[in-house]
Amino acid sequence: MGIRRTFIAARFAATVAAAIATIGLGHGAAAAPIDDGLAAFDSEDYAVALAILLPLAEAGNLEASYTVGVIYDFGRGVNQDDMAAGVWYRLPAENGMAEAQLAMAILFDSGEGILQNVVEAYAWSSIAADQGLAKAERLRDSVRSVMSRIDRQNADALKAKYWDLYVVPFQK
Repeated sequence: MGIRRTFIAARFAATVAAAIATIGLGHGAAAAPIDDGLAAFDSEDYAVALAILLPLAEAGNLEASYTVGVIYDFGRGVNQDDMAAGVWYRLPAENGMAEAQLAMAILFDSGEGILQNVVEAYAWSSIAADQGLAKAERLRDSVRSVMSRIDRQNADALKAKYWDLYVVPFQK
């Protein structure tokens, strides 16, 4: 694991439970299973959490998808798998969830399980930062500091596109 990813992952892991707790759970009939899955995750019963949350994630539940991503990202009860984490983070990231957008940025920054791409890392971290995530702001600034002028121009354009696609439609 790269030094920057280790640093970011440690900070990110410390807030996973808090982020999950703050995510809205208004999904009607799916509320009880998602609550049970998140409770199993919080109590570190990852096998039960995955058994409950995976079908919900496969059905498109954003909270479940994000949490399954966390399970794979940090190897909680499964083999750690950045590629699988990225798959599960993508849906909530593309549906306005800032925590998942930060997770995507971390994966693109590290290049673990996904092709390293500073432009993508900057774009994802920027839209998460602009929604108030301080950790995303720090990552955005760190990534920007190592980018070329051309990469910064491309990243700013991609950030604007991602904002319009993955934030604006989900603002309340």
